[in-house]
Amino acid sequence: MYKQGDKVKVKITSTVTYGAFCEVVDSDPLVRGLIHISEISSLYVSNIEDYFKVGDVVECEVISFLPEKNQLNLSYKKIHDGKNEASTNALPETGTGFKNLKKSTVDKVKKN
Repeated sequence: MYKQGDKVKVKITSTVTYGAFCEVVDSDPLVRGLIHISEISSLYVSNIEDYFKVGDVVECEVISFLPEKNQLNLSYKKIHDGKNEASTNALPETGTGFKNLKKSTVDKVKKN
């Protein structure tokens, strides 16, 4: 029915700290989905409601479809990143973190 890369219009039904739940517009039977917080923006998302309000209709890209549950995992950022001005609290990625720490540590060990 749905495959990775398909674009679907969804209506936001609720927001939680880890993402937004939604329903595919005009689906029969009803298909529900989740837009995980990591799939909203490549910028830091501190508040889901900076991006979505209950009742909003947005376009998302299908990451995966679970036919046995009639559920979608969705990405908003794959379509809208770079176009999204929604969050005033968004912070760009700084390039710091565990991966960079690990790389710099490994590089130092190799030098010695």
